[in-house]
Amino acid sequence: MSRIGSLMNENVLAKMLFDIQQVRNQLLNLTTQEEYNWGQRSYLLYAIENLLSMEETIEGMMGGNWENRTVLKRQLFNLHGAYTSSLMLFNTFYRSTQR
Repeated sequence: MSRIGSLMNENVLAKMLFDIQQVRNQLLNLTTQEEYNWGQRSYLLYAIENLLSMEETIEGMMGGNWENRTVLKRQLFNLHGAYTSSLMLFNTFYRSTQR
């Protein structure tokens, strides 16, 4: 196992990856459950794309040997931002379906 940091290791990243994949699968299921208008579908698809990008980032981090804490912090900051963005997209999607 590569060294990722004192509190971050491949097990933590694997758990994050699993959780993100579960959320993505749930969103994919939503795409087949109901007919959505163009705007609603766009928000949903953007959220899914964002989650796919996060999966790729985490997979890349799992294969790396993170000697530089600055790089690790930047990657985690970017992941946090991407997750927040996905939540905002999903929130917008959800609110648009409640009208």
